[in-house]
Amino acid sequence: MRIKIIIIGLIILLLGCSENPEVKYLKTGNWRGALLLQEQQELPFTFNLEITDGMYLMTIENAEERISVDEIVILGDSITIKLPVFEGYIAGTFDSLTIRGDFIKESLDHVVPFQAEFGENERFPERDKATSNISGIWEAVFYPEENDPYLAKGILRKKTVM
Repeated sequence: MRIKIIIIGLIILLLGCSENPEVKYLKTGNWRGALLLQEQQELPFTFNLEITDGMYLMTIENAEERISVDEIVILGDSITIKLPVFEGYIAGTFDSLTIRGDFIKESLDHVVPFQAEFGENERFPERDKATSNISGIWEAVFYPEENDPYLAKGILRKKTVM
């Protein structure tokens, strides 16, 4: 009986001496995220991450449009980011400079790989000089369901880089 008490005491002592897990954090500032599509294509976007009142706040940038995201939950090295406009969320893991996971849209049973890197400011890294200027207002028709098309407008501007 005495040996059992000693063993239980040692177990409790060892469990009490375990180190606290390292607190993970994300660097604040500019990030570049991308949804990884088929055939090695990506859909990139940039965002700014800041901490306000102890909570992370993400601002997604799309030309002049700004989308605020404040539903960010962190547990250990796991992160969930609920994107209000896109009716889905990002779930993944992170370290201070990277986020890797998936964009999940449950209503469509759709999962797309996602990654983000800290310190990246350019949405589209420069590859080759543009040979055409497609600036203007463009109209597109989307068909999410065969009998329910809707129009969208895209405003494109050529950015001259010196």
